[in-house]
Amino acid sequence: MTALDLPWKLYSMEMDAAGRILGKFFERNGYELERINPVDAAAELWKYEPEGFSRYGNPLAAYCKKETVEEAVKSAIKPKDERALVVYGSGSFHHYTYGLSRIAQRSSNEFTYIHIDHHNDWFGSSIDPDLICGNFVGHIARNTANKGIIHPKNIIFIGSKPDHYDFINDATKEHTISFKENQIRDDNFREIRKVLADNPEDAYLSIDLDVMADEEARTSYSRGNLRKKELLYIVDMVKSSKNLIGADVLGYCITLKDADIKNKWEARFNFLNRFLQRKKTLQLYKSIVDIIIDKNKGGNVTNVTDIPSKNSGGN
Repeated sequence: MTALDLPWKLYSMEMDAAGRILGKFFERNGYELERINPVDAAAELWKYEPEGFSRYGNPLAAYCKKETVEEAVKSAIKPKDERALVVYGSGSFHHYTYGLSRIAQRSSNEFTYIHIDHHNDWFGSSIDPDLICGNFVGHIARNTANKGIIHPKNIIFIGSKPDHYDFINDATKEHTISFKENQIRDDNFREIRKVLADNPEDAYLSIDLDVMADEEARTSYSRGNLRKKELLYIVDMVKSSKNLIGADVLGYCITLKDADIKNKWEARFNFLNRFLQRKKTLQLYKSIVDIIIDKNKGGNVTNVTDIPSKNSGGN
């Protein structure tokens, strides 16, 4: 049995308020999903973690041992003859993709890891043995995606900041390929498809919505410039060309970092803006999930020819 023969199971990983909002959103929209929290699933494990730092007062957002993350996720997600598709909130928890990819590894001897994100999340992984949201991809490359077999270019970055690729040392770059945010246009969609075809057939897909332009989604950290049509086209391209063994989508953040409310009119405007951004972001999650689980079989996905180039006046 291959990964393609396994059904998808949807999970909401609720380690923050944004994750809980996502769980309720998908429930209200009629999706069958399991709502989980690794903190609850593996409470005993966290007794042995150093306090580290956490903007949420939550050990899950601090530096964590790889074994702790893996066991916590495995305690919460126990897929049997299924593939896990996980939605969760803030990008501060993105290192839990390490545990998710370890679960997905059960069904594949070797796979391509596809990282759609405004950041490559590799920084310092060669010297830091513990996980945090900014370094976990390097640990996936060494411990998960290749099972000890170094396959050329089996880590694919899509949408990262141009300077973030410089964090990766030259030896490691031999096993990665990057489509930076300023390269995802026109013929590069075809180049992405070509690269996908040249990599291991099985794939794990992780999407941080901070890759999107400001007006497309409400997220934490610095944001990219990808548009919804572009992202959905890429997701559909990955889905149609690879055997997905697992996937996750995250990035939604409910805090307003730039809020400096001076009067009631500004407060009302901020409230309305936050409401509209929240609605747009949740719908983006839903569109991605629908593509991955084939909810709308035969439905319309944007054709690459329908995506205007920024150089030709597109947004």
